[in-house]
This record gives sequence, C-alpha cells and structure tokens, in this order.
Amino acid sequence: MACSRSLIVEENFQCSICLSVFTKPVSIPCGHNFCFECISNYWDTTKTFPCPLCKEEFLTKPMLRVNTVIAEMAAKLKSKVQEKSTGISEQAGNGNVFCTMCTGARAAALKSCLVCFMSLCEEHLKPHQTILALKKHKLINPVENLENRICETHEEPLELFCKVDHMFVCGACKDTDHKNHKIVTLEEEAEMRKTQLGNEKTHADEMIQSRQQKIQEIQKSMDASRNNAAKALSCSLHVTTALADYIKRSQAELTKPQVKDWSDVTLTSDQFEVQGALAKLETTVMREVSMLCDPDLKEKQQHAVDVTLDPDTAHPQLAVSADGKQVTHGGRKRNVPNKRERFDHVLNVMAKEGFSSGKFYYEVQVKDKPQWDLGVVNESINRKGDIRLSPKNGYWTIWLRKGHEFTANTGPAINLPVREVPQKVGVFVDYEQGQVSFYDVDTKANIFSFTGCNFTEKLFPFFSPCANDDGKNSAPLIIAPVKYNN
Repeated sequence: MACSRSLIVEENFQCSICLSVFTKPVSIPCGHNFCFECISNYWDTTKTFPCPLCKEEFLTKPMLRVNTVIAEMAAKLKSKVQEKSTGISEQAGNGNVFCTMCTGARAAALKSCLVCFMSLCEEHLKPHQTILALKKHKLINPVENLENRICETHEEPLELFCKVDHMFVCGACKDTDHKNHKIVTLEEEAEMRKTQLGNEKTHADEMIQSRQQKIQEIQKSMDASRNNAAKALSCSLHVTTALADYIKRSQAELTKPQVKDWSDVTLTSDQFEVQGALAKLETTVMREVSMLCDPDLKEKQQHAVDVTLDPDTAHPQLAVSADGKQVTHGGRKRNVPNKRERFDHVLNVMAKEGFSSGKFYYEVQVKDKPQWDLGVVNESINRKGDIRLSPKNGYWTIWLRKGHEFTANTGPAINLPVREVPQKVGVFVDYEQGQVSFYDVDTKANIFSFTGCNFTEKLFPFFSPCANDDGKNSAPLIIAPVKYNN
C-alpha cells in the first residue's frame, strides 16, 4: 500500500503546466495550484486571467502567494524521490533490479513475481515460462521493494487500480471495500495516463504557439500605432497651435467669473484615426472647453439686441409688465381678445422683435425660478392647444424643472449636466450658420447649442415663466437691458 500512497502524493503535487512537482506552488481563486513561474508566464500571454485547467476567467490578476503547506509537502516528496533514486543506484547500479535467486554475482532481473515475491533474471525466469502452475503467477516489470506491491489487508498482489479512490487494490479488495467502484488493471490505468499526458502536452504546445502568434500580432499593432502617431504628429502643428490659443483665452476668461468648484471637470475625446482626426479633435476640445468658459462669449455679446415681450402673444393667465421686460404667471385669466397669434393653452409668450438674418443676442434673468422655458421659435409656429417643443415643430428651446433638471428639447430630449443652476441665461443666434446657443452669463459657460439648423423664416425670442406653483415659482422672467454693444 505504500506504493499506492506514493503515486497519489506525486499526482497531487504535480503542476499541470510543467508536469513536474511544484516549485513555489501558488493557489488561484478557483482552487487549482500551479508553480508561481508557470502561472505567471501563462498569464503574461493573455488579456484576461483564465485558469489553465477549468478555464474560469478573472477580470483582474489574482494576487499570488506561495502556499507554504503545499510547498513543504512538495519539498518532502522531492526529497523522498531523490533518496529512493540514490538507494536504487547504490544497490543495483545504473537503475537495474537484481535477481533474488542468483548467488555470487547477481544478474539483472527481467521480471518480478508478485506470487513468489521474487525478482528473476533470464535464467531463473524460465520455470515461470514453462511450468504450468508457475505460468499463472503475476509477473510485472522488475521492481525493488516487492512488499509494497502486496495488499497489507489480504496479502494478495496489488494488480488492480480503483478509479474512485485512486489507489492500488488486490482482487479481494475489489470484491469487498471497492465492490461498487470502477476497477481497471494497472496496464489500463498506465496507458490511460500516458494518453492523458500526451494530450495535455499537445494542448500546451498549441497554447504556447497561439500565445506566440498573439504576441507577434500585438507587436505588429504597436508598430502600426507608432507609425500612425508619427503621421498625426507631423500634420498637427497648426491645429494644436489654434487649440492652445483657444484654451489660453478660455483660461483668461475663466479667471474673471466667480465659480465654486471645477476640480472634477475633465476633457474627453474619442479615439481617432489619422484621417479626419485633427478636425474631430479640434471640435471636441473646443466644445468641452466652452462648457467650462467660452472665450468667444464676449464677442457674441457684442450682437446684443433690445428685446421686449409682445402682450398680444401672451397666454391669458400671464402678466406682462408695462415696459415689456418682465412676465409672470398671475393665476387669474385676463379678459383679452382671442387673437390668432395668442397662446391659448400653454403659458408662453413671444417677443415683438423678429430676425431673419445675421446674429443676435439677449439675456434673461431666471433667478429664484425652479421652472422656466427659453429659446427662439419660427414665426409660423402653432400657438393653439397642446404644443410639443422640438426643432421639428419650429422650437429651439431649453427648460429647467424642479430647480435642477436641465433639458434640451431636441426631440428626443437631452438631459443637460450643469455644475450649478444659472441666475442669468444668455441666448445667441447665428441665422446663417444655423446655431442657437445658451449660456450661463455669470460663469460664461455654454449650457447647450443647437447646430446645423436650417432656418427659413423669421425667428422670435420665446419665453415661458411656467406655473406659479402656489408661490414656489412666482419670480418673474426679466429681460436684461442691453449693455454690451454701446
């Protein structure tokens, strides 16, 4: 039985990558063990970190620590194997097993008999090959320590192998303790293991070849990336110069407004290829920077116009001030003519002034208002019944709801991330360029821009103070006086 235990120990302490007894064994989360260097080298060739045996993948590389218990047992096993090898060499010379029956100079044994309990040379083996009774004895390849091949319980040869308990058994064991287990001969088990090791070696060779190909592919990709980067760098000087100037002007403007906290703001840009990359980079960076502080806002403010509210367009429940600069929701319905240009269902009002060319800019105070709508609209918009705000219907607007929810009514709508709710909103329109932009006047930050619009008729500034909401939204929308182009 000692030999069976030795086989089990050796199997349990073999690395499935190098097929040798563990050196610095480590355990991974799935429970399998490998040599530290074997599993490290294996993972160096993979994007994720799979187990070579069960194929379970780990998204992050597990921390590897030497399993001291397995390491000590593996070391003891190596020591025993080395001692046994040394002993056999001293006794038999060149690894041979000597004949038990020889006297004097003993010849090398050809077979060992598990019945006679002897190792036999060619001469002394002849009776087992000719005598009928001896032919029935169990002969195996010559081994030392034949006592280890005898069952300690039944004193019969251990000529079978139990695949359930992974141990050598004799014929009596087969019919008792291992009666319902799968039993095979030692030859069958040896052949199966030889085949299994061959398959594992083939798989390991294929895996190594695959990893080498992957390394070559990665190297080619890196070389191509370096070439692309060189090409992009060679033609980027004029664009980067323009970006640097734009960012410097933005930084100068950013130092003027009083802001609270910009620490978590980051600039992002898509991965780009050489063709068209620089134009896309310039657009992306300028858009991101403008959301911090647009250095071009000062120039846009030079196109400020005097805007007044048109009472003939105001919903009957809206109160427009005598000077046409303020509007609130009064709650009561005014007795006013139901004109064609008047909104009759939603709390909207338009400006008297319309624009069909050029650029114009105006500002609206929205302080202390948790809800409001602002923007520009086509002259021909529908003003009766329920209205859907979208460019398709002639509305280019943004709104605030619940005091913090910003939305661009693009159809479908877009939620707008803002760092703080503005107190005053600037609206800029470039008719020919098809652009409508909204700004936080105090911080000079761009809130949102409609671009690529196709304007074909006169545009009018548009306002909605929204419902009073029991006094929670009672503050007026106030059109700021013109002060930039004087």
